[in-house]
Amino acid sequence: MKGKQFWKGKQVLVTGATGFVGSLLVYRLLDHGASVLGTKLSKLNKNDDLPGVEIVRNNCADFPSLFELIETRKPDIIFHLAAQSSVQVSIAEPYETTKTNVLALTGILESLRKLQSKARLVHIGSADVYGRAIHSKEDMKWYKSNHPYYLFGKTDEVKSELPLKETAPLRPLSPYASSRAHNEMILHNYVNLYGLDAVATRSFNHEGFGRGANFVTGSIIQQVKELQRGEREEMSIGNVSTFRDWSYVWDMIEAYMSLAEKGKSGEIYNCGSGKANSVATFLLLALEATFGKVLSIRGLEGKNKFQNPLKLESITLFQKKAPQTALDIALLTGKYEFKINPDKSKTCGFIVETASKDIRVVFDKSKIRQADIPILIADTAKVSKLGVSFKTPLSAIIAEMLDPRQMVENLRRK
Repeated sequence: MKGKQFWKGKQVLVTGATGFVGSLLVYRLLDHGASVLGTKLSKLNKNDDLPGVEIVRNNCADFPSLFELIETRKPDIIFHLAAQSSVQVSIAEPYETTKTNVLALTGILESLRKLQSKARLVHIGSADVYGRAIHSKEDMKWYKSNHPYYLFGKTDEVKSELPLKETAPLRPLSPYASSRAHNEMILHNYVNLYGLDAVATRSFNHEGFGRGANFVTGSIIQQVKELQRGEREEMSIGNVSTFRDWSYVWDMIEAYMSLAEKGKSGEIYNCGSGKANSVATFLLLALEATFGKVLSIRGLEGKNKFQNPLKLESITLFQKKAPQTALDIALLTGKYEFKINPDKSKTCGFIVETASKDIRVVFDKSKIRQADIPILIADTAKVSKLGVSFKTPLSAIIAEMLDPRQMVENLRRK
């Protein structure tokens, strides 16, 4: 397997090692022959037992303990994943989010500076720093009304920024996104002023078995399983018209390891599939995998019917031709719209007609973000030059999230 020789005998520190991505990264590093030390913020328990890995409790925002850890363990490579990564939590707890995300990375950088360490740092950041990409006149109008300072120096001419290149403007729209933008800037400072060896990612959405229900994808999967077991009668969801660039978590891990090997110090790399689908398509794919072919969707009162919403059609969107679901094409071109009016007493939602049953989906006001981003899609040309690819289809990712046995087939495909 490529890269194994590079990792053999390397001392690797993984912050956030017991999280969704961290725990999988640890296994891949061990498979490649690395010696791994992981950190976790909260109290350790038996569920944190990762065979072959030492897990220590450490608050990365606490500089003295972090410095001591790096000084005594002398890592060759650090993967920094520990973070408060929920947009919704950041809106509710902006101070704690900023404190956690900003101080943790700055503490690692300062420790490396003081120790004059030659370790390579791979900082895992977020595509949320891009905010709402300008793709239409509606986007320009929205910024003029809500964040006019983000349009400084920009004319009224609308030129699509999608797919997002690393050179696209940063317009963070939440405390979480702002903390990630700060992360990038302070990392650049430490690389340019002090000669540290560090790269950073702007990671787009990535999924696989084990994704928590606090994320929309994990919530959808949990609800579909509960429907299948007869534990619920309907689904509850927020905005299903947002589009996200979803990739496979194991593909993302390969990208992180490639950046540790070959990334250029001081550079930022988009990590994503280069394709985007709506939350609605994700939900319908999960239902189709469980209850049979999705035949149509319609409003709760039987109106606004859309036949065969998952039918694939080839179309040029976001500057390249690719297959897209009929529903996503209709949403992007304004030919279909989900009616969301959560402020009124009337229940809003839609019915999904599958081969085996009809499923009711209702919109939940509490699940609609204050600072939602309509479309996120990556331009991955830069990271692709390092030999990184994201090829696992969304349907296969969803199949694994529903049934972990599918992971074997997904990994065989790689």
